[in-house]
Amino acid sequence: MIEFLFGLTVVIVLFVIIWSSNTLKEEYRYKNTLDQKTIESAKLTKGKEEKKKHTVGGRP
Repeated sequence: MIEFLFGLTVVIVLFVIIWSSNTLKEEYRYKNTLDQKTIESAKLTKGKEEKKKHTVGGRP
C-alpha cells in the first residue's frame, strides 16, 4: 500500500512539472510574439517619420 501511494505521488509530481513547463513555454512564446509585433510596428512608425523629415513644403 505504501509503495502504491509513493508511486502515485511520483507520477503526480512528474505530471505537474511537465504541465507547468509547457505552460511557461507557451506564455514565453506568446510574450515573444507580442514583443516582435511591437518591434515591427515601431520600425514601421520610425520609417514613416524619417520619410516626413525629408520632405520640404510637402514636396520631396
